[in-house]
Amino acid sequence: MIHRYLLPVAFLAAACGGENKPPAPAPIAVVPEAAAPVPTAPAAGPEVLLRGTVHLEPRLEFRSCESGTIVTALDSTGGRLVSTYRLMQASNDPGMYVLARGARAGNGGVVLREIEVASIPTAAEGCNQPQPNADIIVRGGKPDWGLTISRSGIEFSQGADPIIVLPAVTPTGGAGTSRYEVAAGPGNTHTLQLDLTDGACNLGAKSVYAAMRATMVLDGKSLSGCAWRTRLP
Repeated sequence: MIHRYLLPVAFLAAACGGENKPPAPAPIAVVPEAAAPVPTAPAAGPEVLLRGTVHLEPRLEFRSCESGTIVTALDSTGGRLVSTYRLMQASNDPGMYVLARGARAGNGGVVLREIEVASIPTAAEGCNQPQPNADIIVRGGKPDWGLTISRSGIEFSQGADPIIVLPAVTPTGGAGTSRYEVAAGPGNTHTLQLDLTDGACNLGAKSVYAAMRATMVLDGKSLSGCAWRTRLP
């Protein structure tokens, strides 16, 4: 009885083992997606001083004081440009007046890198006024006063008082600071010590931002204010 069932079982096992199994599917190769191109800033030319108004809507734009042309602008000030615009509560028309270090970009726009001075445009501040013939401008308030530094000398003005003229001097100092000192002497009866320090400065009531802080002692009188460069060194 046992031998009668061995042959069919063996035959069935052989038949099952002899079936052709379908080949395993080939692995699917995964092709990585091409990386999206990283946007790059437009090529820029040499450093220049850019004077005009900034507008944020519908995009960041710059209107030149000289030509009136409106071009796209790239903010490379580390956020200083937009934060100053917001702080001053500037509106898109007339925008915010700026004198800034930057460059003209290869795409016809401009790159703004460092603000020298910014303010709300008015009849007395902005493109309506000619750029003063000076290297550095210093301004203070309470009461309002101003000082200009040029290669030909230093001039101080305050209200209706006579302008005080001092001789040109070479500043001293280290990184981020400079000192101008004028001693009384032949042809000059005034004394001056002016210290300029790189750093954000605000003339609050006038909504003016400047790139340097100024402390000054003129003929024994102490004054403080803000300063900015109007020419590249």
